[in-house]
Amino acid sequence: MKMQIQKMLGGMVMSIKMMKLMNLMMMNLIMIIVKNISTMVKKILVMMV
Repeated sequence: MKMQIQKMLGGMVMSIKMMKLMNLMMMNLIMIIVKNISTMVKKILVMMV
């Protein structure tokens, strides 16, 4: 019985860690995309001027 509870807790901790990792990766991706878009807009504006 105790082993089952420990396994469940371990699974929950692992899933929470995975969620945090995924969130970090998503944030990094969003930051990179935003930077790329901003640089693209700047280039387009420079071309227009």
